[in-house]
Amino acid sequence: MTQSIINTGKVLRQIVIGQLQGIAEAKLDIQPEGFSNTIRWNVGHTVYWMDKYCTLALGAPTAIPAQYESLFGSGTKPSIGRRLRRRRKS
Repeated sequence: MTQSIINTGKVLRQIVIGQLQGIAEAKLDIQPEGFSNTIRWNVGHTVYWMDKYCTLALGAPTAIPAQYESLFGSGTKPSIGRRLRRRRKS
C-alpha cells in the first residue's frame, strides 16, 4: 500500500511539473477576480501538505524549507508570499 501511494505521488508530481512548465512566470502570481489564491500559492500549498502527509504518515523526513509553513500552511494566503518576496528584493 505504501509503495502504491509513493508511486501515485511521483506520477502526480510529473503531471503537475508538466502543466506548470507551460505557464509563464508572470502569470503565477495573478489572482483572478473571484478566486482566493494564485497558481504559485496553490502549488506551494500542495507541496507543503504532500510533504506534511509524508512526514506524518510515512515517517519520512521533511524535504522542504521550514519557511513553507508560514507561506503555504493552513490559514495562509498569497499576499504573505508577495510581501516576503518584496522584502528579499529590497
